[in-house]
Amino acid sequence: MRRALANHPAPGALAILAFAAVSVLAGSLLASCSHPVTIEPRSPTRSSTATPASSPAPGLRSDGAGRGPSGAESERPASPSNSEGAAAAPTVPAGAEPWSYDGADGRVYVTASARIHSTLAVGSLDRALPSFVERAVSHYRTALCELPAPRDPLETYIFGTRSQWERHTRERLGSSAGPYLAMGKGGFTTEGDAILYDIGPLDTLTIIAHEGWHQYTQRTFKQPLPLWLEEGVACWMEAVRPGRGQSASSPFMPWRNHERFSELRNGARRGDLIPLEALLDSSPEQFLRQGKDRMLLYYAQVWALVHFLREGENGRYAEALRTLLLDASEGTLHARMQNSQIFPNSKARSMHLQSRVGKWVLLEYFNPRFSEFKDQYEKFLKQVTQPSAAQRVWQGESPAQAPPAN
Repeated sequence: MRRALANHPAPGALAILAFAAVSVLAGSLLASCSHPVTIEPRSPTRSSTATPASSPAPGLRSDGAGRGPSGAESERPASPSNSEGAAAAPTVPAGAEPWSYDGADGRVYVTASARIHSTLAVGSLDRALPSFVERAVSHYRTALCELPAPRDPLETYIFGTRSQWERHTRERLGSSAGPYLAMGKGGFTTEGDAILYDIGPLDTLTIIAHEGWHQYTQRTFKQPLPLWLEEGVACWMEAVRPGRGQSASSPFMPWRNHERFSELRNGARRGDLIPLEALLDSSPEQFLRQGKDRMLLYYAQVWALVHFLREGENGRYAEALRTLLLDASEGTLHARMQNSQIFPNSKARSMHLQSRVGKWVLLEYFNPRFSEFKDQYEKFLKQVTQPSAAQRVWQGESPAQAPPAN
């Protein structure tokens, strides 16, 4: 049973639950702060092969097995990648600085954009971290629009074991660590630092990519995005192609996110998709109170919403999405909303300026006719969840666009 806790996370932190295997509700405990903490629980199983896998949000991953285009479940658990070379004597790869934690030998990789603290066993995943994180940051800065480099390095901690992660979480959050420790597989970001552990090669890279977006915005944007867009973009950024963690080509394919797609398609089949109004007006914690499955559906739908803003209606809203991201990055979002004529009265304006939820940013930047936008979004959802869409998603292609002619 989930219950609200009275304690707050680290001082000045707002917890945004981003994936849903949390057995203790962190909703009301994370209420008033300046620096977000994002929790990213993940499913206990996910194949690291080319089999499509399900993924709640952090990257969230749903509890249960991965699903392919047909929705069939796989019972293969992801093997922790720190088993690779576990018996080898500890070494420090070239370009890394020695570091240790809780008696475990590790290293710190320093890149142009990040400092990566790792106690992973030296192996392919550990060696992939510096280049993968740099390509992830490049992805954040260029995929949707041209955004600035982080003002400060992204501090990422990736522990080789869950016990190390739990100890560090207690050290970071003290008496507020309970909701985080209750997660199945996952991690969190607090004040720009990502606190993660090894959950298998592909899942670990996926959660790094998801949490990296939260790190990037917390350290780079002068003003925060609405929650629905912050989480939607993080989900959009997280999809990693199997086997591409170290390859020269881009490892990111935003449509090839089988867990988000599966959750979205299943919600459409059940006829219980979250109405757009509720999607915009609610925080992840509020959906968690309704159950883990509802929270996973939230992440799937904000993932789809970002795809819609980028390519729906023949790209009608793509430029507005770019403008909104730039305004938040440059610190002009609040001034535009302060001066907007979209609000019906001063009370609505004042309430919006004190919150990160609601429809007002959507009305101001994308379409002042909410009913028209909603109809377009729902039409897009029907299009991308039709039976023929699964194969396109598996190939990393948009199911909303016509396939190329033979």
